[in-house]
Amino acid sequence: MADLVQKLATLPLLVALPSALGILLLSYFTLTYTERQGSLKYLRLALGIPSCLLWYACIFPDVEWPTNALYAAYLWTPMVASQKMLDVCFIHFADQPRDVPRWMNLKWKNEEGKALDHPVRTSIPLPISLVDRLAYAIDSLCSVRGASFYNDRIFDWASPYIYQYQSNLTNWQFFAKNSSEVILKLLVWDLVETIITAKKWNLLRQYPLTSLPLPQQLIYGLLIGTAAIATTSIWYDMGVTIFVPLFRLNQRNWPPMFNNILKSSSLQELWAVRWHATFDRVWRRMSIPFVEPLRTYVRPKSLKFFRAIVIFGFSYAYHNIMINGMKRGDNIYHTTFNISAFKLFMSQPFGLFLEAQVVNPLTEQLPGLQKRWIRRLFLYGWLAWTFRWFGDFFLHYGLFEKKNFDPSPSLWAFQKLGLDARDGL
Repeated sequence: MADLVQKLATLPLLVALPSALGILLLSYFTLTYTERQGSLKYLRLALGIPSCLLWYACIFPDVEWPTNALYAAYLWTPMVASQKMLDVCFIHFADQPRDVPRWMNLKWKNEEGKALDHPVRTSIPLPISLVDRLAYAIDSLCSVRGASFYNDRIFDWASPYIYQYQSNLTNWQFFAKNSSEVILKLLVWDLVETIITAKKWNLLRQYPLTSLPLPQQLIYGLLIGTAAIATTSIWYDMGVTIFVPLFRLNQRNWPPMFNNILKSSSLQELWAVRWHATFDRVWRRMSIPFVEPLRTYVRPKSLKFFRAIVIFGFSYAYHNIMINGMKRGDNIYHTTFNISAFKLFMSQPFGLFLEAQVVNPLTEQLPGLQKRWIRRLFLYGWLAWTFRWFGDFFLHYGLFEKKNFDPSPSLWAFQKLGLDARDGL
């Protein structure tokens, strides 16, 4: 048995990834047989055990990546897919057949043909034909924010932002707009990376960023956060840019990955609506065994705060596992328990608590514009403060040991302007 576990966990990436995706596809396929869930949930549970080892092999492959940042960009796919595996193979074990994710039909016009501000949602029965079951499984496997390849529907767990996102462009306009945004994101990523790698970091320190003067902490923290968002969203953005116009998919169903987080009106909106919809769904469901037993004994506000602690605790644990599995040189500080990552994730419930109990009540009676901007300034200030720890965390990943872009447009621009990028900030 030990030899089998070792073999599964060390399979080559080109074998492990298709195998893990195949098990996940099969697991979603079995969800459509609601009348047999009593026995099929044990099958999914059994499939989940080797699947964990396969996803381990996918997340920590024996591959020499040119840079750790490129590895981080790849890592987003197995991270999301492994979360889906936890959901369908393990968390669904405790669900009832009625809890199976369903398609929801969206109608944006009333019977008179007039456009509606919010769509009318109608639940679609689970498929019963073999082809439709397979289509459901593929759709579930590929959905990151609850969107569907079918133009008239989404999944019932879709991010609420899908209902707010508006896009009435032609396919060529959509392609041109999104292509320009992808190019701009790559240019920003390159510029930020040039500025960060220009600085001589002492990565043997436990706190390479937060040991600097506060102004540099704030600036570099936001720059590193910008680069991290680019690395985790660029593949999704590219896929949407190509496949939505190519297959004439409903543009409304495919909003940007993070929905422009700077437009968030609150910290609550950022984490609950605009951030990772898959992660949010899975960790919320994982928190149920910890939260529900307390519901009759704890006040709702306190329970909500505790639930946030549990959710961000899962997030910290997952990300900490990632950093401990990443290959890093001897010139980078190594620790099993990353303190900066702990501060980053576990401070967020306190930020949500301050927003709900202090900022929102104090601003409730203000005029709309003032209220919106004061709450948004709290959001920006909180992100600037906590992203300093994000900087420590990502520097320990070794993500900025060297540049990914060669040739680099920003380095070329610096040279043309007679500036030396090595001066840093």
